[in-house]
Amino acid sequence: MNYDFIIDNMTWSFSRVSSFENCALAWKLNYIECADRENNFFAEFGLLVHAALEKYFRDELEVYELAQWYQNNYDKFVKTPVPPFPPNMEEGYFKSGLNYFENFDFPKHEYEVLGIEDSFDVKIGDYTVVIKPDLFLRHKNTKKNILCDYKSSVLFKPTSSNKNVIYLSKGQREYPYTFKNKDKREQLVHYVRQMYLYCYGLKQYYNIDINEIQLWFVRHNKTLLFPYRTEKSKESIDWFIEEISLIEKEEDWQPITFGLDEKQLKKVSYWCNFLCSFRSICDCKAPIGD
Repeated sequence: MNYDFIIDNMTWSFSRVSSFENCALAWKLNYIECADRENNFFAEFGLLVHAALEKYFRDELEVYELAQWYQNNYDKFVKTPVPPFPPNMEEGYFKSGLNYFENFDFPKHEYEVLGIEDSFDVKIGDYTVVIKPDLFLRHKNTKKNILCDYKSSVLFKPTSSNKNVIYLSKGQREYPYTFKNKDKREQLVHYVRQMYLYCYGLKQYYNIDINEIQLWFVRHNKTLLFPYRTEKSKESIDWFIEEISLIEKEEDWQPITFGLDEKQLKKVSYWCNFLCSFRSICDCKAPIGD
């Protein structure tokens, strides 16, 4: 198979680039060999949340209809069995999603909706890149342009300490949180890179300057707000181009498990066994930890 031809003619995306960092073998199976993919519970739950919010911002659902629509459509979206641990996971996900939509109070009347799940191509360096932001808005009074993204992960835990505090918002109030662990901190870095890549794309395609980024953490029922910073955009673009160059040079396509000791294998076993899109056909996945 002519890998170089496929990669040279590829349309890139944030997920296509960032997934290489996780497992080169899975990347090859996905984007070069086009092997059959498996869904996972977490991705399906995320699609359900995205679908509900898309319908709301397209004026296809009223705010008071969100919770009922979520309940009625849960089984249509979430079909893959939940992983066996931690226990009661599906119940926790379902209830947190329901709580989010039962208490959803975004003041939509204060904003002009500029784009909902738009998909468009831009050039980043020599590469064609597809950009697909969840939502971008303009505040009618302040004229501030806001990029929003919906996340179903839980990265934080409440804190009373003054160290490493992250403030999440709900309405006009702020609540102190901290990262649950080091991996969650890295996950936020990943999210921020994605948002700045989208900011770059919105500027190139629509000539829109984003002033603020909002990550809507559904299961926290809170929002992380931060202002746009030019240097962060440059960092994200540099990272993106560098990752593509690594993909272009790749020859070995090693799995995530390559070279790991027993402790490290346990750390990646959850992803291998329950998240990887090729978990049923891969012979390299880590065994499930104790």
